[in-house]
Amino acid sequence: MKELYGYQRALRAAERSMESQLHNQCTEADSPDFGGVYEKGYGLIPQNGTSNTPMFLYFTKESRYYRDLSLLEFAERAMTYLERNINADGTINYFMCNMHSAPDTAFFTLGLAREAKFLNLQTLTEREEAFRGRLLRVLHRMGEGMLAGGFHTPNHRWVISAALSMLNSLMPDERYQKRIERFLEEGIDCNADGEYTERSSGTYNEINNRALLILAQETGRMELLTYVKRNLEMMPAYFYPDFSVFTQNSTRQDKGSRVWADLYIYQYLLCGRMLKEDGLRAIGRALLENCLEDGRPWPISLEYYHLTPEVFEDLPEPCSPDFTRVNRLFADSGAVRMTQGDFAVWMLAGQPTFLYGTYRDISFAVRGYAMFFNCRNLNLTDLRETPEGYEAQYRGAGRYYQPLGSDRPRTVWARIAEEGRERTPELTICIRILLQRTENGFSLRMQGEGCEQAIVRFELDTDAGLLLRGDGFTIPTVKNGDLIMKKGELEFFDGRQAFRAGPFFAAVETLRRLGGSVTPPEDMYHIYFQDKIPFDHTLYFEKA
Repeated sequence: MKELYGYQRALRAAERSMESQLHNQCTEADSPDFGGVYEKGYGLIPQNGTSNTPMFLYFTKESRYYRDLSLLEFAERAMTYLERNINADGTINYFMCNMHSAPDTAFFTLGLAREAKFLNLQTLTEREEAFRGRLLRVLHRMGEGMLAGGFHTPNHRWVISAALSMLNSLMPDERYQKRIERFLEEGIDCNADGEYTERSSGTYNEINNRALLILAQETGRMELLTYVKRNLEMMPAYFYPDFSVFTQNSTRQDKGSRVWADLYIYQYLLCGRMLKEDGLRAIGRALLENCLEDGRPWPISLEYYHLTPEVFEDLPEPCSPDFTRVNRLFADSGAVRMTQGDFAVWMLAGQPTFLYGTYRDISFAVRGYAMFFNCRNLNLTDLRETPEGYEAQYRGAGRYYQPLGSDRPRTVWARIAEEGRERTPELTICIRILLQRTENGFSLRMQGEGCEQAIVRFELDTDAGLLLRGDGFTIPTVKNGDLIMKKGELEFFDGRQAFRAGPFFAAVETLRRLGGSVTPPEDMYHIYFQDKIPFDHTLYFEKA
């Protein structure tokens, strides 16, 4: 076991986690929380918060907890807590929101089932065998809950199926197989680009991949790996050059969060091993090396070393970090990833902040805002590739209504648009955004046409703690600070590296925001530039 890549790091990480859980377990026999483990992040003892790792450490000869009865006692107390708190229908509650939740039962089952599979490989004492029996009885109850329960997000189907497939290998039941078949008959919701329905690069892509990998392992349905591979081959388009993950295009709660590509490492290694594709494994190895270099927590659980040791044998050399230099249009998702030199940018449809980018360690974003009737945020549509680059547009309209007249019935104001009123001719605006690569970076061409004098504002957010250097001035960027840039260029300098952007423009100096507009992020610095229709400006972003 010692020769497996990263094994000692996984073991030490599991021991540190176990030490914390031992300290935080409730040991008061007369307490309703007896056996539960206090979670600092929640501020309470959650029903699904018992550890999945005690038996892995307990039977690991290299662990300081090897056959330590204090660990077995911890596991027994945790099982008592679970037995007391599981619902009568076999489900558990996720106290934050989901009561009697088959999906949350499935998430919890995955860890407990791995522990049960591991125990089946051990020579057990009478006491240890008694614990294994309790674990299997609880898993059976949870299986009943998953058979009867439902789901409410797309990924839940595959998580429940994966959990049932593991139970079926532990305690075969035809009902488990039939339930899995019913879910799989719906088809896997992964498009040709590799995007799952929830388009969640920071959370649910990983969950979908994990579930499908388990299903392939447990059922032998190797065709399910097609979707995992497709997603893993897509994910480099969502990796920043530092291997953090771009999440602004997610439709779930991870949108805008900062996570690392580390959560995909085991999947690259496992899927690559199952498909005999060293290209995937080399990406996993590159992510592992970056994780080590940056000193982030070890990302692979000890249980995987025990259950799939072959995954960590004979790892290939890491691939070049250039694998994150991806230029690709995701038409279904309304997203473009473009890299040029040290720039990496994403252009998004359907969101007021339509551009996100980095230059090495400096981040920035561009948002659009219209001051025109009820139009506010420039949510772009029709994102597409053109001979010049990538283009999208925003169309807004305004109108006035004529009076009904005396011969028409009086109705409520809220139905004004449905009452057959005559309207004045429609006033419209059209904003076109063109993203192009240049020799040293990229450019944004911004064109406005339609109703003349309508004001369109662009807002560029960047990190606090930079120096902005303009023609005759240098100012520091601070959180929630503002600057109207009327003309010229700016250099963005973080002390080690710099890029420049411009020429800026500001025909008006208003900072007022109308109702319904997106509020700028408070932790960034804001640069405003705006003009009246018609206009045609090109803003260049290039290395300094």
